[in-house]
Amino acid sequence: MSKRRVLSSRSTAIHEAGHAVACYRFWPTRYVGDLTIVEDRENNAAGSHETLEALEFPWSDDSEEQARQDAEFEKGAIYYCAGYAATIVAGIPEADAARGAWSDFERAEHCTRVPLATSKQRAVELMTRPENVAAVTRLADELIARGTIPSEEIDFLIDIADGNATEEDYKRFVLLRNRAPSPDPVEDDPVE
Repeated sequence: MSKRRVLSSRSTAIHEAGHAVACYRFWPTRYVGDLTIVEDRENNAAGSHETLEALEFPWSDDSEEQARQDAEFEKGAIYYCAGYAATIVAGIPEADAARGAWSDFERAEHCTRVPLATSKQRAVELMTRPENVAAVTRLADELIARGTIPSEEIDFLIDIADGNATEEDYKRFVLLRNRAPSPDPVEDDPVE
């Protein structure tokens, strides 16, 4: 594998892990889809991370409710910028970090009235926290090794990085999840 492909895969894994960690930090009960990294025809890495719940609120004339909604939309903008921010924190040059984030930036701009530069800066501040650096690193390493992290494992891997679970707990979890049910014993037909 060329050095460029390795860097591209690493950068993409960090980017996708950044989204997953931001989602977990802002909305711990929100369902997170699988994390995936694949290579396209040009041997560039592409990834995906989706949350299955959109940030949608009914319009409210209540100023307290409107302030709460604005805060959630600001978190949404930071979430969209978190992939970019995680790559910046990991030392990826800004031009490379921004190259794969243009659609995230568009989404962030549509989320809130806060300027994109502010959302990007807040995302960098979020991803700079030591617990988030550890969580992004753990997810990115796993993503590079496996190509996909099933949704039910993402929280567990972040919990390991946070010190709330162990690698042994994770191994047991994966073993139990992957264990196929034992087939029922088949009785021989009696010979007549």
